[in-house]
Amino acid sequence: METEDLIINEPTNRNDHEEISTWSPISNGRIFENYLNSKKKISETDKEDLKENSLKILSKCINPTNLYKTKLTSTGLCFGQIQSGKTTSMEAVFTLAADNNFRVLILLSGSVGPLVSQNTKRLDKVLKSRKYKVMRNHDDLWDADKNRADLIQILKDWENPNIIDDSRKKTIVILSMKNPSRIRKINKLFQDASFNDVTRLDKIPCIIVDDECDHHSLNSKTYKNDPDTKDDHELYTVQPDDTIESVAEKFDLDVETLIEINPDIQSVASFKKFIGKKINKEFLNTATHLAITNLRKCFNFHTFLGYTATPNASLVLPTINHLSPSFSEIINPGKEYTGLEFFFSKQSKLDKFVDDIEEDIRKYEDIDEECPPSLDDAYFHFLISVACSIEMGKANDEEENQNMSMIIHPSRLNKDQNQYKRWIEGRRDIYSLQLSDEGSEDYQNLIKRINQKIKDIKKKSNDPDNIPVYSDNLKSALFEALSVIPVEFNRHDKARIPTIEYENDYANILIGGFGLDRGYTVEGLTVTYMSRSIGGGQEDTLLQRARFFGYNKNNEDFIKIFMGQELQFFFETEYKNNNNLMNSLKLHMDKNKNLKDMKRVWLGKGRGNFKITRNTIRNDLNLSVVKECPKSSIRGRYAQASEEKIIQFNSEICKKFINKNDNQFLDLKDFDKINKRFSWAKDK
Repeated sequence: METEDLIINEPTNRNDHEEISTWSPISNGRIFENYLNSKKKISETDKEDLKENSLKILSKCINPTNLYKTKLTSTGLCFGQIQSGKTTSMEAVFTLAADNNFRVLILLSGSVGPLVSQNTKRLDKVLKSRKYKVMRNHDDLWDADKNRADLIQILKDWENPNIIDDSRKKTIVILSMKNPSRIRKINKLFQDASFNDVTRLDKIPCIIVDDECDHHSLNSKTYKNDPDTKDDHELYTVQPDDTIESVAEKFDLDVETLIEINPDIQSVASFKKFIGKKINKEFLNTATHLAITNLRKCFNFHTFLGYTATPNASLVLPTINHLSPSFSEIINPGKEYTGLEFFFSKQSKLDKFVDDIEEDIRKYEDIDEECPPSLDDAYFHFLISVACSIEMGKANDEEENQNMSMIIHPSRLNKDQNQYKRWIEGRRDIYSLQLSDEGSEDYQNLIKRINQKIKDIKKKSNDPDNIPVYSDNLKSALFEALSVIPVEFNRHDKARIPTIEYENDYANILIGGFGLDRGYTVEGLTVTYMSRSIGGGQEDTLLQRARFFGYNKNNEDFIKIFMGQELQFFFETEYKNNNNLMNSLKLHMDKNKNLKDMKRVWLGKGRGNFKITRNTIRNDLNLSVVKECPKSSIRGRYAQASEEKIIQFNSEICKKFINKNDNQFLDLKDFDKINKRFSWAKDK
């Protein structure tokens, strides 16, 4: 029996959070119904799943009719697989929210141009309704003066009791890049339009959707907020007349933030214990996290929905952090989805789709002369696949808008990307010459190789008779495939990532690094060559590189993934690990429990070989790897939000325990091994 590892982050310190209250959104509104009817390429079964999923998500958001509440905010986590339909879910939630009289819908969609363009282009298609006033905050499309004038008038309309039909009132949709300057523009817009009277926004129901919410949004400077790492001049000595509120106000913080940066402060009530002690007074924040924090403060009546396929970072946040989710929803992929299960669930799948690259691939990169045989195999497989597909008529099938693409992911460095581009161009020139020289031995050897490749494809095909044999037409199609020019997708010396014209070009070869890491959809991805090292072995980063996941069954006969053994092992184990996490979330969801109360346990084989996420997002991210469930609790020093009654109850238990044992205890500071390892024990 194989041993599975448990990775355990500290359990939350409370289980008294409110259960998730739900409401019943209108499901047959005009906008949402029109949207569902427009999804012609989605099966009726998938369409019903999309409808049910969207209703569940919106039902867990704030109820836009609860206007009697003075403040109502929530944070949700929408967990879907890589390229499984998260953008479609966002579209559906936006249209459903518009029918249910949400007034402001904001999408924060990545920090990379092509990713934003992909998502906003799709949303543009579903926002063609007079219900919406769309403001675009990407590229050079933000018009501050016009947006301000429009919002001033729309605010008047919202407040006008003479406009009886609420459905006639506009819903503002803002499509924005996720970078600090862009988000600050949104803040300024609402402040200016309300003439700095933000109370006018208090009763305006709003949904903020954060695409890839575990990326850029979280505060990656949190680890610098540990008071144990500060010098005395960076700390504040608590005075006898101080309250936690007065100290927070003195340093321009809110109470929750002050507790967050001082892990030993468990609650407002416990603050008096810190009189005479030094506490952290400075909250170091990344610019994007600060901008999102301020954006949320604009709206007292909103839900923040984070979408991601890699939620580990969001789940290890201290639960007192405003981006720590209180509810979650699993986004079900469509029936045609090809993901972890499709490629890595059993050995027969790996045998069909996955090929090895050389263990000494770095040797080829260092020498920079001979093309690695595995890269040649990958490129050759792509050429024959494109030629066969052209011969099968797929390249002319405009109605299906099909494509066939190859990505090569060597590293983030320009020199490495350029090296692989030269190798591909060299092989292309050689094959073009060989295919043109019909009388040569090289030509005969090439034809033998082509026939063998077609034979291999047929052998693993679900419909081998549909795969064409070599002919003059296939030869012509092969020359067409050889004309594809590889594009370096994200060179650092370029001003921006190039736009790929999938509508105009059937076949594409992309060579890149971080631009192919996360979020970007490569249309018709058929061949993946992943020679990039696993680096720090961070789970969420590695999983996001799986651009080969998606809806590519129309190219199933030709799909190939080239990667090293270590990366293959990661995806094999990640298939089970991902299911474990999803099942844990589902169990918690089914009980209608607050997600902040879910114990953070990552179960699975080999989890100790990889990091579940980056350790910069909290200042005490100490993960324990164990071979079996712990028999006792694991102490966490980080403050979690707690009710006063729970703290009082725990205090009474401690007092009784101390009295029962007649105060026969030793100070922690007397234990050398403890106080040398843990600075918090020195003054206990």
